Parts: sequence; structure tokens; C-alpha cells
Amino acid sequence: MPRLSLLLLFATLPMAKAGIVAGPLTNTLNNHIYYVISPQNWSNAQITAQSLGGHLTTIRDQAENNWIITNILTDFTASGGPNLTAEPVWTGLYDPTLNDGSGTQHATDFIWISGEPYGYRNWEPGEPNNNGIGEYWGTINWHYAAGYDATQGTWNDTPLNGTTSYPGNTTGPYYGLVEIGTELSPQLTISPNGNQSLQIAWLAANGFVLQQNTNLLTQTWTTSSYTINNSITGTNSINFSPAPGSLFFRLYQP
Repeated sequence: MPRLSLLLLFATLPMAKAGIVAGPLTNTLNNHIYYVISPQNWSNAQITAQSLGGHLTTIRDQAENNWIITNILTDFTASGGPNLTAEPVWTGLYDPTLNDGSGTQHATDFIWISGEPYGYRNWEPGEPNNNGIGEYWGTINWHYAAGYDATQGTWNDTPLNGTTSYPGNTTGPYYGLVEIGTELSPQLTISPNGNQSLQIAWLAANGFVLQQNTNLLTQTWTTSSYTINNSITGTNSINFSPAPGSLFFRLYQP
């Protein structure tokens, strides 16, 4: 699967603009970094996750699910964030096979957007049921958010924009949980390099290419047009003088 470095934003990009409402939080079980992003439909949440250098979260086992319950499905209001105790949250689980019914085949077709093969599932009993047809996108905590007699942190399949006409806090769209793996190195860094100039640098990365973009919403990445000081070992870098305007960079391994 393609690998990305953490995204370097070579522009002024406030956290609010990126949609971040909580985080970063580090899960010491896997050393991955997590952010909560503002409510949006599942596809847009995945685009936002990619713009941050990650993807909607993969939940690999019960321990990771428990970590999310304790550290994500909690009250962030003291730090200016939302109270997610009883809110549904998008995960990276989805069913790419539309019109596959509501039974076993529908459940079997769910995969992780990260491409990881993990088969752990924590569906609420009776889910996924594709109720009303069109429920192909995975959430955590939906039933608890509805106020049903459910354990916090179970999973549900919902429509792209979330559900409507159900009780509690279940009306979509939902917050999204972004996961960024630390194995997605090398990391880009930014530093001053003299008056009115900047440098971005990264450790030599075999197979990675530097890409740039002028608009994160388009997700149109092209190979950087800037001359790179390449090295097989040590540090690769680009010097800018004067510094460019709004440009976004990432390292990408095809």
C-alpha cells in the first residue's frame, strides 16, 4: 500500500481550518497519533484525514477499541473541544460493495480504508444490518449515543452522511477519528534559513518522492518542481529564498 510521511503545511494553516477539534493524542499501544476532526460526512472526513497525513482510524483489536473508549469517547470541553462521551464517531471501516444486501455478505464486505487486513470487529449485536439500505460506512459509539441499552464503543453501519430520525445524538454528520502511524516516516521538518528564507528537510528516504499541492481540498498532488539536494544517506533538503506562499508538501512512497 502507498505510504505517506506526516504532512508538512508550508503555509499558515490554523488547526480549526484543518478541522481538528481534539488532539494530538498518542496511543502507547501502537505509538500512533490520533486527532478528532469536526463533523462531516464519511468521505470528507477521510479527505481531511489524508490532508493531515493519515486516514480514518483502523481498530485492530479489543485493546485499541478500549483505548478509544477511554481516550477519545470522553469529554474534551475543558480544553475547548467537544464532549464525545455520547457521540458517534467515524472510523475507517466501510463496505465498498454497494447493494450487497443486509446480511452476512454485507458484514463480510467491510474493509479498512487503510488497506490493513485486520479482522477484529466490535459490532453492536444485530449489526451491520444496512437498515433502510445505504449503510456502508462505519461508526463507533452510535448505539450508546442513541441512548439505547448498549455498551459504549460498539460499532454500527450508517449512511454516508450519518443517520436521521433516530434518538439521542445520532443525527449526522459525525466527528471523525484520524490516525497517523509513526511508521509513516521520514518526517518533514521546517526551519528558518537566513533572512526571509526557509528550509524543509527530511532524512534520506529510499523510494519516497516529494510532492506539492496548492489546495488540500483538491487532493491533487504533483511531484515537487523545486530542486532537491538529494543524498543517499543523511538529509535531503530544499532551500527557499524568498519563502514561497501557500504551498503544501508531503513525502509519498508509491
